[in-house]
Formats: sequence, C-alpha cells, structure tokens
Amino acid sequence: MTLPRWLLITLIIASGAGIILYHIFRLPIGSDEAAHLLTGLEYLQQEDYRYERLHPPLARAIAALPMHLQGKKAPVTAPCSSSFAEFYNARLAEGAQGMFPAYCLHPALEQFQANLTASDLRLPRLVILGFYIIACLAFYRLANAFFPAGPSVFALLIFAHLPPVIWFSGFVMLDIPLLAALLLTCLAWLHLLQRPHFYTALAFGLMLAVCILIKYSALLWLPLLCGAFLWINRRSVDWALRWWGFAGAVAFAAMWAAFDFSLSIPANVIPPLKNTPADWATQAWLPLGEVWQGIYEIVLKNARGHTSPHWQGHLFAHADPAWYYPFSLLVSLPFVALLMTLLGTSRWRTYPTVSLFILLIAMLLTVMPSQIQVNLHHILPIYIPVCLLAAQGAAFLSRRASGQLVLELIGVFYLLTASTHFIAPKLIPQHSLQSRWIGETFNSLN
Repeated sequence: MTLPRWLLITLIIASGAGIILYHIFRLPIGSDEAAHLLTGLEYLQQEDYRYERLHPPLARAIAALPMHLQGKKAPVTAPCSSSFAEFYNARLAEGAQGMFPAYCLHPALEQFQANLTASDLRLPRLVILGFYIIACLAFYRLANAFFPAGPSVFALLIFAHLPPVIWFSGFVMLDIPLLAALLLTCLAWLHLLQRPHFYTALAFGLMLAVCILIKYSALLWLPLLCGAFLWINRRSVDWALRWWGFAGAVAFAAMWAAFDFSLSIPANVIPPLKNTPADWATQAWLPLGEVWQGIYEIVLKNARGHTSPHWQGHLFAHADPAWYYPFSLLVSLPFVALLMTLLGTSRWRTYPTVSLFILLIAMLLTVMPSQIQVNLHHILPIYIPVCLLAAQGAAFLSRRASGQLVLELIGVFYLLTASTHFIAPKLIPQHSLQSRWIGETFNSLN
C-alpha cells in the first residue's frame, strides 16, 4: 500500500519536529541565545538597535515576541552607546588578544542573561521550530520543481533529518530562519523567472528584504542561489527586466522601512578617505546606515577570526584551516545522505546535476577563506544543493521497481538512525570511522 504524498510529507516533518521538541526542553541555554533575545526585545520595546549590530533585527524580534508579550523587559542600562565593533576595538586597544564575543561583556547583556531561565527559552525556541517547518515545506516545493514527487519526498527526508538542521532548530539562533527565508526566496525567484508580473515581483522583493533583515550573510548566498537557478531555467526565462528592477526597489524600500527610514551612518564604517576632510564620514547621510554598520562588524569579525575547538582536535590539527568547512560538511552528512549525494553527482548527463554541483562547489569556495571557523550553522544554505543532488540520486534509483524498493529501505534506515546523529554529544563525531578517515585525508593536504 502506497501512502499519500501529503501524509508522507507530514510524517517526515513531524518526525524531525518531534526530535527537536524532545530536546527543546532539555538543552541548556546556548551561548548566543541571550544576545539574540536581548537585541530582539530592545528592537520591540525601546525602538532602538544598538546593543549588538552584527546581525539585523527581524528574526531576533520574532523570536523575542513571546517574551515581550509575557512582559519580559530588556535592561536599559549602558553601554547602549557602543556597538559590538566599537566595544571590541576598545578591548583590543587595551591589549586584549584573539577573537571573543565582546558583546557578552556588556553589562546589559550580563544582567539579562543572569535573569534568563530555561523556561524563558521554550516559547522562543518553538518559534524557531516554526521556521524549521517552513524550511521543510519550502524545500520540498523547490525539489519538486526539478524532480518527480517520489525523489522530492526522499530529498525532504534527508534534509529534514540532517544533524546540523535538527541541532540548530532547537536553539534561538538565526540560521534556521535564514534557511527558511532563502528557500522561500528561491521559490519566489523561480515564479518571477517563469511568470513575471506585479505580484511575483512584489513577492520576490519582499523575500529579498526578509532574507537580508534576518542575517547579513544572505548577501553572500542570494547571488549564488539565484544565479544558479537562473542558469538552470535559462531556456524558459521570461526576461522581463523591469519587474526585476521593481523587485529590487521593493526590497530596498522594505529594508529601509524596517530601520525607520534612517539617514545616517556611523563614523567608523567609512573612514576618511585620502584628500577628504577628516569630518567627512561623520557628516555622511546615507540610507540603511545600520546595514552598513552590520556589514562592517561582520568584516571585522571575519578579519580577526573565530576558530572552532573541533578544528583544533587531533584528527585535523595539522590541516590548513581553509579546509575546515569542506571537512565539516563531509563529516556532518550521515552515510546515507553522503551516498545518495555522490550517486546524484555521478549522473553528469542528467538535468540539472552539473549546475547543482557547480553551485555546491561555488558555495564551498566562497566560505573557505573565512576565518570564522566555528561549527556549521554559518553554512546551512550549502545543504540545499547537497539535498537536491540526493534527489537526483533518488530519481536514478526509482526508475526501476527494484530501485524503488531499495530507496524505501534506505529511507527507513535513515529515518530510524537520524536521531542518533543528533543525540551524539558533539556535532562532529571525532571518533567515528567516517570522520577519522576524512580527517586523515585532509591532514595530508597540508
């Protein structure tokens, strides 16, 4: 008996959500959760956004909304006058070394975190779980745009139970909201390419703004994803450039409105240029000054670096740090997901394998120079092409009845073992045979 497709999709998402729910009430307070909630409350209650500008306010405000409705207040004590970058630069001037989360030293955040309990985090974490469900539904629609229903459901099974996706859906962090927004943006982009008119352009423009207002790293992922899907659909594209321009204008207006149509820019973002008056930067009046400030702080953080303790472990202590993300990507994939991705990649002559593989390599090459080598939440969007390639592998297996049976058995095995990957004490299982073999391989690259 074949189950209806909608029931399979529901069961897959419910399975992943059940794992996340089980751990939402058991996980301790994450190191970044207090900062995200504090800045979200600040945006909602004080109409200000100066505690920490490294990330934009949208997802933070949505996650903090339950606490706001419950009457939880953000501290109003200083140092609201100094951002992460300004505070961090001051610490460096005092002789501090290395990269550290300087905003955690703010008295306001220390006060807020001291009063934060595990029960306070439950509703905000449930909000992030909602983004996980949206991401799963959007991924299925995206996969179904290129592959039949069966392979798309299998790819959803892989995507919804990936250890990094499951893990970061249990914390108040920005990466799952960004992943959901990117997938919805890709869907809106496909609709705009095929049926350009006012509503598809409006939807795409609003989703562009949502992505950037969730996390500034969207500016890195959006060109790669949209460019890849434009190339894949190049033969059916309606080149209505006026609607593309309209979508860009909508995105700009929505972002500017989110920051109350501000016209300013901090002096430390644009330093005085050569042959330019020294006070030029302080007199600069530009829209979206907060966005420029956030990008500046990201550049500062990346320049200083942030290294994961996993990279310093014995498995890959001698490898070039540039290999951190390729190594972590391979180790984070369960064996079934890795096998299906490799099988899909081997189908070179089948549409759209080559384009998806080039997208995967381009995303990896983009993040390899980064000095922020701490865990996988920074590169969750890279699992989009990975799981689409797994859908290609599933499409190849499902061409025959025997292959469909094998695919069903693989899916059941993957579903039964998915929770063990999440329950593991470390996201990167350093003692597994898979990680040990990959670690030795990458150490040889030095």
